[in-house]
Amino acid sequence: MNKYIETELKHYNLHFGSKYAKLYSNQQLSDRHQRVPEIVIAHYSKRDTGRPHDILITAGMSSQVQTFPEDYHQERWSTELILYLDTVTEQDIEWMVWLSSLPFIDDFALGYGHSVFWSEPLYSHSTLSKFLFISPVIKIDDTLLDDFSLAPYPVEPLWVVPITDAEYQLKREQGLAPIFTLFHQNQHPVVLNRHRRCYVSS
Repeated sequence: MNKYIETELKHYNLHFGSKYAKLYSNQQLSDRHQRVPEIVIAHYSKRDTGRPHDILITAGMSSQVQTFPEDYHQERWSTELILYLDTVTEQDIEWMVWLSSLPFIDDFALGYGHSVFWSEPLYSHSTLSKFLFISPVIKIDDTLLDDFSLAPYPVEPLWVVPITDAEYQLKREQGLAPIFTLFHQNQHPVVLNRHRRCYVSS
């Protein structure tokens, strides 16, 4: 584990009020792809933090500069991902490892309001098949890296929100506003519900 990740994890431990319960590495991907930095997924257990949910959060993703399109001009940021869960599964960890490495594999910048396409259900018997990235709804987590100065650019924590194909198409056609309206109308939970109904067709 490099010094950057060690420092970031200490920052997380202070923020969440406990040491991480377990770490998961992206070593297989970083070994195969030269541009992928060392990244770990830290699991913070509700038993340790006192929160009503478990947390998966990346560390090390923000250490590497992402590839920004020319039309972004001077707009730059660094990124870490966060996911809230009732129970952490192996699939959740695999998705977080892949998502955190993907910008460096495919050479793009992952930021607020972006989405990632997948052609099959993310979970067995689930309608969720895409990922949306927005600011954490828990405000103290949205600002948790505001004073973290080691990253090349200000760090933007992104909440990983799995969505359905219909929700993804709506976001592509009309932007985030109707998605946020649907989230509000359906009281979209902070904790991932892998088998929730599609809000567009409800």
